[in-house]
Amino acid sequence: MVREVILCESPLEKAYVLDDSYLGPYLDSVRQQNYDGRARAILENVCGINGEFAGAHPFGLVHLQNSSLLPPNTRLATGRDLEVLISRDRDFLGKNSVNFGISLKTVEDSHMLNKPLSSRLFDQLRQKGMHLSNGKSHGKLIDFRALKLEENPESSYGLVFNLNGNLGSIQDLGSLQWDFVREGLSTAYRTEKGCYSDGWYLAESVQGSRVVVVQENRPSVANLEES
Repeated sequence: MVREVILCESPLEKAYVLDDSYLGPYLDSVRQQNYDGRARAILENVCGINGEFAGAHPFGLVHLQNSSLLPPNTRLATGRDLEVLISRDRDFLGKNSVNFGISLKTVEDSHMLNKPLSSRLFDQLRQKGMHLSNGKSHGKLIDFRALKLEENPESSYGLVFNLNGNLGSIQDLGSLQWDFVREGLSTAYRTEKGCYSDGWYLAESVQGSRVVVVQENRPSVANLEES
């Protein structure tokens, strides 16, 4: 049975956990990209658990978002979506977590694995006129919809993130209430207990992690013309 909850009545928006029927098409789409062994191994490191798509990390989620595999008018849940979801159904996530973006709190990162990626995103943000601010809003929360992947042999992951021009999906960290955010570049995720960004290893496949998507019931062009 699919876990789902209504986020908004009008226009209708519902959030649900992606089932494992997407696992095969996802893996096929990864193989079609002809990534090298390192990058492909990271992107293929997902699984199905109890009928649900599990273990997706930021690299995999960016690929999924950009792969056209999701149904029409469907996107990965944002941090704000998950806040609303928890307010409507406190037990929805249970013991699971949901990744919803990456945080860039500082360009400096104690984990050298991430230094090339954080520096790259920092430079791209600066070119777009977006700077890491001080105080409460220090740093940026980058939604998966704002990212695309590039294969890069100089990255320890074999992959790097690039901004795709969707600047509306980038916010100050202060836009959400966090329980903890580490320095540098980290995976942002939600559990029933709170909101965190302390996953420094960006390719970590956590078996308890699930993919939550939001489906928007947009009126068709025909319906708009009739009204």
